[in-house]
Amino acid sequence: MAFLKALHEAVQWLNRVPLEEKAALVTEYAKSDLKTTTRLMTLLNYSMAETAEYRSGMKEMEEFMLKAGLIRKPIEWEKVLGTQYLRQVEPSLVR
Repeated sequence: MAFLKALHEAVQWLNRVPLEEKAALVTEYAKSDLKTTTRLMTLLNYSMAETAEYRSGMKEMEEFMLKAGLIRKPIEWEKVLGTQYLRQVEPSLVR
């Protein structure tokens, strides 16, 4: 729970802070190029919401991995996704 709460705070910060400020911070931390980092960050969606679209994408990935032999058995999503924990952090994160 503590990790999810901290992650939620970080996501809120990323959505609140101007692009230039967060790109400068990431560039310094990653020792990357500011122009490239800024361009990449404009493409990112900062959300930890668990949506139907997200769950569908995860299910597609599971099916691919099963067919490819990368995993041996179906994933127990109710144990993995952590819906109950996200609801405790912020109910609106589960849609």
